Parts: sequence; structure tokens; C-alpha cells
Amino acid sequence: MKLDRNALKRLLLLSDTQLKFIIERLAADAGVDISGLDLSPSALGELRRAVDSASDEELEKLAGELLGSIGGTNA
Repeated sequence: MKLDRNALKRLLLLSDTQLKFIIERLAADAGVDISGLDLSPSALGELRRAVDSASDEELEKLAGELLGSIGGTNA
């Protein structure tokens, strides 16, 4: 899976409210329970910093692992 870093950066430029909505919607559409996930402004700030500092390879590996866990397989 090839990630579009520019699209990802545009998502992370959304307000905290918008980003939280997108995360919740994507999780719900994927059938993932994120009720225990911290989506506070400080946590979203940490997410933004982590994504910004991660390499493309690190992001692709993480995406593969997340997609594998959602699909019930090990990526």
C-alpha cells in the first residue's frame, strides 16, 4: 500500500474537531471500536508530530499492520 503523504498532511491540518470526526468515522466504517482511544487535543497534537516525523516506510508499515488487524490477518 502506497500512502499519499500530501493527502495525509492535509488531513492533519484539519481542526481537532474535524480530525476527530474523520478518525471516528473511519473507525466506525471499518468496524473498529475506538471508544478507549484518547482523541483529546493533546493526543491529536502528538499524532500530528508522530506522523510528521515518521518516514514513508514507517507509515506504510504501520498502515499495513493496522489494515491487517482490521481484516483479521497479520500483515
